[in-house]
Amino acid sequence: DHVPFQQEIEFNERIYEVALHRLLLSKGNSLVTESTQSFYYSLYLYDITEMAALKKQVQAQECVLGSIFIDNYEEVLQSTEEVKQSPLMALVDANLQRFANEFKGVLRRYEKDKYLLILRREQVELLQEKKFAILDEIRELHLGNELPVTISIALGIHPTSFSTSMEYAKAGMELALGRGGDQAVIKEGDKTLFYGGKTKGVENTSRVKARMKAYALKELF
Repeated sequence: DHVPFQQEIEFNERIYEVALHRLLLSKGNSLVTESTQSFYYSLYLYDITEMAALKKQVQAQECVLGSIFIDNYEEVLQSTEEVKQSPLMALVDANLQRFANEFKGVLRRYEKDKYLLILRREQVELLQEKKFAILDEIRELHLGNELPVTISIALGIHPTSFSTSMEYAKAGMELALGRGGDQAVIKEGDKTLFYGGKTKGVENTSRVKARMKAYALKELF
């Protein structure tokens, strides 16, 4: 039994797996004569509608791990009056918490400028549709700060391994910061997607500071 061709198709709101099988026939078979070959091809249609629906449902509920990093935490504080520093960071934190709640996720800050984010995969698709609007929302926050606050978001996706998901998220964050920050990265295996990045990309984490100093210099001019 040989399967040279196999593919899924949709027809009349049902999903079928199409398989082309080669059937080998022996010389003793009544279908085999001297003028015929010793095999035939047979086309099978397997209805996998329910299985495909269950697979999609399971995939939608997969946990996605990620991180959020405030690119220019120190620079923003230095550009803000001391009395307004805490309220500004509290405002950033409140908006990030609202963002996580909106997409039914869990957000926990583990350092002054770093957060752990947990989402369902179906919510990641909604985030993609909205082009990670939270990037713009955070950038537009003003409470006496001369420099805009920017964040980077990295999401790692692996269907079965949390540790691999975190590795993907870490690699995605390095890519985001290496491109200047102020953007979101989704990494799933060899596939990497970028969103945002309205500021010009650069090469490494230290260049985020260079970008912010350039912004300040531009404002002075």
